Amino acid sequence: MTDSEGAGALDLVALLFALACGAIGIHALMGGWVTGDLFLLRNADDHLAMAPSTAVSFCLLGAAIVLGWWRDGSWGAQLAYGLVFMVVGIALVNLCFNLFFTPGSLDGWIFGEALSDMLDEDHMAIATGVGMLMACYCVLALMAPENPDPDGPTYFAIAGFSTSICILVAHAVEPALVNDIAFFRGMSVSAALAFCCFFVAVLAFPHHRTGEIAFRDDPSRKG
Repeated sequence: MTDSEGAGALDLVALLFALACGAIGIHALMGGWVTGDLFLLRNADDHLAMAPSTAVSFCLLGAAIVLGWWRDGSWGAQLAYGLVFMVVGIALVNLCFNLFFTPGSLDGWIFGEALSDMLDEDHMAIATGVGMLMACYCVLALMAPENPDPDGPTYFAIAGFSTSICILVAHAVEPALVNDIAFFRGMSVSAALAFCCFFVAVLAFPHHRTGEIAFRDDPSRKG
């Protein structure tokens, strides 16, 4: 297949996993926080829920990958950049709460007592915040017209995917193991699964759709 031909079935893997990442975020927001169904939020009594800010971040990251897929060479990538920087802001604020204002979270600060009973200890974990920043780097690197480190997204995606798999295994064996480590405390099964989907999308993202190639082939940038 040449770069000018339509994407093959394997190329669509990235798009499908990006959509799955966003769907997990939407499920937590609409199926859990909007309806107040704790089972949909936690999936099990001893599991933590995905915090609203985490769910929103996954929705934005999934949308950014999709925009990168369908962009026309300029506007789609710019919108993807905007979504990514929103996630960067959400992650940094949550990290600040975790590191300097414990106990506390962005969600608790915004919603206050309205979600206190449901949130309990559920918040964006430090590991989740760091994972969000890694994910944002991956999107920016994929979209960049001139990426000085084209292998960077691969390294970050492998690290993020393998760590998420470990979190899923730990939850399956003994959920308390995750909360015993301060760095991972508060990370939910849903967040780990969404990260898995996202980083698979990064690893599977077709080279001919990266900004390095797409912008190079964009007629508006020539001459």
